[in-house]
Amino acid sequence: MFSGSLLGVVLLVLASFSLCAEHGVQMRLTKKGMDYAVNVGIDILKKDLKNLKINKKGTYGKVHFNIKDLSFSELDFGQHALSPVEGVGMKGVVSGIGLTAYATFSYTYIFFSDTTQLRLIASGIDFDMTLKIGDDKGGHPTISVQECHANVGSIDVAFKGGMSFIYNLLKSKIESEMEETLKSLLCKMVTEEINTKASQELATFPVVRKIDSYAEIDYRLTEPPRFTKSYMDAYLKGEFKSSTDPEESQNPIPEMTTNDLDDNMVYFWVSDYTFNTAGEVYHKANKLQFTVNAWDKNTPAELKTILDTTKFIPLFPSIVKDYPNQPMGVEVSSFQAPHVVFTKKDANFHLYATTKFSVKEKELFTFQFDIKAGASFAVRETNITAKIDYFTYNGKVTQSVYGDPTLSLDNAFVKALVQVLVIKNANDALNQGFPLPKVKEVTFENFNVFLQKDSLGVGTDLKYVQ
Repeated sequence: MFSGSLLGVVLLVLASFSLCAEHGVQMRLTKKGMDYAVNVGIDILKKDLKNLKINKKGTYGKVHFNIKDLSFSELDFGQHALSPVEGVGMKGVVSGIGLTAYATFSYTYIFFSDTTQLRLIASGIDFDMTLKIGDDKGGHPTISVQECHANVGSIDVAFKGGMSFIYNLLKSKIESEMEETLKSLLCKMVTEEINTKASQELATFPVVRKIDSYAEIDYRLTEPPRFTKSYMDAYLKGEFKSSTDPEESQNPIPEMTTNDLDDNMVYFWVSDYTFNTAGEVYHKANKLQFTVNAWDKNTPAELKTILDTTKFIPLFPSIVKDYPNQPMGVEVSSFQAPHVVFTKKDANFHLYATTKFSVKEKELFTFQFDIKAGASFAVRETNITAKIDYFTYNGKVTQSVYGDPTLSLDNAFVKALVQVLVIKNANDALNQGFPLPKVKEVTFENFNVFLQKDSLGVGTDLKYVQ
């Protein structure tokens, strides 16, 4: 009922999160997600069974018989469900399975032998299995079959041809043999799929996902997934670390606030801790700094226009005497790691920028900005992205060859500087985003992004892709 790839749907969508252990990301598989997972599993099992050919030999007294190339032509899987088992994992149940199969049947008795066609009809097959789900020492999710049971309600074997009355002497023996074969087959197929293929797939889950040359994100499970009667919760570290010098962040991890939403198959809660460790890593790596010179030919026209000494005359009137109509350069850097604050109503980024302005010959003045920026969030494919929609700032001059400015930095020109030098670059980075945890066999669709205290919520549905 559950193939290795199916458990990629259930678990690898699961690989995430914790109630007691500290975690930056939490994920929940809802009843809707479980129903989808079991439907995918049923489809996969049907396909596997239809591709299967069974050969079986046996004896009945002095009669030797051979069932060759038994193949399933009709499969009805009745009712099926996947549900959590508290403290263990999950239980899959399928009841009322019906199937029809055909095979070549032959027998040998002393000097007599014959070959004909056999039809097998089985109904009332019930099948259940318990899956133990946990994690290994490396933070990978693990899965294994704890127990499996199958029962066949009834089975009927019929033979084709004029000699069928002779074959019917073997009918009860063959039905008994095939009943045991079917019960063993179902548990054997599923156990092999899960203990081998699913385990191999889970072992490849990228517990550490490289983002770029500066950062990686740690998606290790911080404890085994937890199960209630209606959903499964998993817990991930959810921490950005340096790609070259990874170390634990000292940022506080907030207590995760969740809700009872169940319209989607899966829900993620990504805490501000996750976002803030990203800001910390990029700040320490000096990724949040750059230089723009108006005299460089590749500098955009918008920046060339604004980086001119004449634009700064209202702030420093003497600049026109010393450097009339001269192009300027600016070095932008973060003086503190950016961070985000989530509430139920809004999300605000706090950005901290130092801007050093100069002409070719000399550094002239330095502005420092403390920026509060309201943002909206979305998911593109599998990446959480953001966009700053509006901002306010406090600015001050920390160094100047001209002394204090004649105007406050709270004016339209300086705000335009902040927009083009800080906000635009921040939006470019936020638009790249970072990925939610997943495996390649699973994609997400139908996103629902919402805000929680201290976290960003993402509801989504699963799509299994072979």
